[in-house]
Order: sequence, then C-alpha cells, then structure tokens
Amino acid sequence: MSFVDNLVKQVGSTLGITSTTPNISFFAIPAVWVISILCHFYAAANAPTKDGNKGFSNASPRGYLASIQRKEKKSPAEERFIRAEAAQQNGFENLPFFAAAIIAGNVAKLPVSNGAGLDMSLFNRTEFGRTWE
Repeated sequence: MSFVDNLVKQVGSTLGITSTTPNISFFAIPAVWVISILCHFYAAANAPTKDGNKGFSNASPRGYLASIQRKEKKSPAEERFIRAEAAQQNGFENLPFFAAAIIAGNVAKLPVSNGAGLDMSLFNRTEFGRTWE
C-alpha cells in the first residue's frame, strides 16, 4: 500500500469514513459553473461590433444582447453570439438542479462508483455548450 493510500485510510478512519475511494462529486458543482461561464467568455470575446463601435460591453450585457435579438436580419457572428449567451444562461438556470442532485446523492450515501453518471453529466454539459456555439 502506498503512502497516499495509507494516509487516505488513516484520515478516513479518523473521520469515520470507511471507504478509501475519494468522493469528488462536490467538485462537479464549480466545474459546471466554469463550463457555463466559459460560454459567456466565448460570446464576449467574439461579440460582433455595433456600427464600427466597440462590441460587447459589460456595462449593459443584457441590453447588448437584446439589441442584437431585435434585429430582423442577423449576421452569422450575431447568431453565434446569441447562441453562446443562451448556452451560458441555460447552464446557470440548470446549475441549482444539478447541485441539488449532487447533494441529494451524497445525503443518500450513494456509492462513489455511481460517479460514472457524474462524468457523463459533465461531458454532456461541455458538449451542449460547445454545440450551441
């Protein structure tokens, strides 16, 4: 048994944790937040300019998005901006449900081996954001 395995076992037994498998499910919550905010960073970095002026401004991000959405004919860059902002908003809207599911799973003491579903969830969230852009 390696030093790290022995240390995990000693700390776990001190805390009353019998499993030596690390539970990293709580780290998925900030990971989903980061994945969601990356869609916004992508949108802001690639925002179309407005009539030769500066493009996206953080002073009024919703106003900028609304001004683009009101346009009848949108350029491909504007459509990409709208989709990236929608992916970011969707991620933030779903984050509380995802966090509640992670917390409920830990309270119910689900086996850590069920983390395969967690991996798939993070993969799906990443692909969802990527394909919307």
